[in-house]
Amino acid sequence: MIKRTIKQRRLFDDYADKVTQNKRIEKRILNAERSRLNFFVNFRYLGLLLVQGSSVITLLAKVSESTPFFFVQLNMVYYFSVLWLGLLVYQITSIRFYIEDRNVYNLTKEKFNKGLGSSLDTVLTLAIKQKRELVYIIGNSLGLILVALNIWLYW
Repeated sequence: MIKRTIKQRRLFDDYADKVTQNKRIEKRILNAERSRLNFFVNFRYLGLLLVQGSSVITLLAKVSESTPFFFVQLNMVYYFSVLWLGLLVYQITSIRFYIEDRNVYNLTKEKFNKGLGSSLDTVLTLAIKQKRELVYIIGNSLGLILVALNIWLYW
C-alpha cells in the first residue's frame, strides 16, 4: 500500500512538472509572438513615414521650381520610389497582420466549437477583422503595381 502511494505521488509530481514546463514553453512562445507582432506594428510606422515623406519630396520639388535660391531639382522618380517603398512596407505588414488575424480566428473558432469559452460574436468579429486586412492587401498590391508603372515610365 505504501509503495503504491509513493508511486502515485511520483507519477503526480512528474505530471505536474510536465504541465509546468509546458506552461513555461507556451508563455515563451506567446511572448515571442507578441514581440514579433510589436515589431510589425512599429515597422508599419516606417511605411507611414515613407508614404508621407513622398509628399514632402513633392513639395520640395514644387518649391525648387518656383524659387531661384533652391538649387535642388527633384525628379518625380524620387517621389515614386519613396512612395513605392512605403507601400511595400504597408504590404509586408498587411500580410503579416492577415496571417495573425487568421491564426487568432481559427483558434477562437476551434475554442468556440469545443465549447471552451468563446462566443459567436467574437468569432464573427474576428472573421470581419480578417477580411478587413485582406482589403488592405489588395489595395496595396494595386498601388505597388501602379507606382512601379509610373517609375518605369518616368525612368
